[in-house]
Amino acid sequence: MPTPNDAIEFFRSLGVEPIVIDPNDKGSVEQGLNAITERVLEYKEETAAHDRTATNNQQQGS
Repeated sequence: MPTPNDAIEFFRSLGVEPIVIDPNDKGSVEQGLNAITERVLEYKEETAAHDRTATNNQQQGS
């Protein structure tokens, strides 16, 4: 049966750094939630930048 470390290494092999949270460790939970929030905000900014680029390209093509 795969271990948690196997899962971590699997995702790393795909180029994804997993966020690991130990529910029994308050610090781990806090760090994990902060990491998730940070990634969501980064994704939001990337998406907004992509949308701005698409809008600018569309306006230039008009």
